[in-house]
Amino acid sequence: MIRGRLVGKFGKDAELAMTTELFFVTVTDNGTAFTLPGEIETDREGDKVANLFYADACASYQKPHVERNHEFIRLVLPKDAHHFLPTSFDGLAQDDVALMMSLLGIEK
Repeated sequence: MIRGRLVGKFGKDAELAMTTELFFVTVTDNGTAFTLPGEIETDREGDKVANLFYADACASYQKPHVERNHEFIRLVLPKDAHHFLPTSFDGLAQDDVALMMSLLGIEK
């Protein structure tokens, strides 16, 4: 579904590059949405475009850095507050994100 939307919005040529860039590494639980990792990790030709990793159920210690990074990002770009409009990530370039993460002390 996500790839279909990327194709619809940006075209087939951009979809592969965007999938690789956006979803190169995904850490998730092993819920039903992720039961076919081959369809998520590979393109239609079978080339690997992403890496899917599973955390064990009830093992929150396996994803603390991901969750903590999200908290740090929301300190800079708040999701919603009474005196702010919700922050959109649409205008961010990779350099913007890299600068933000370096200022927060988060390395790639």
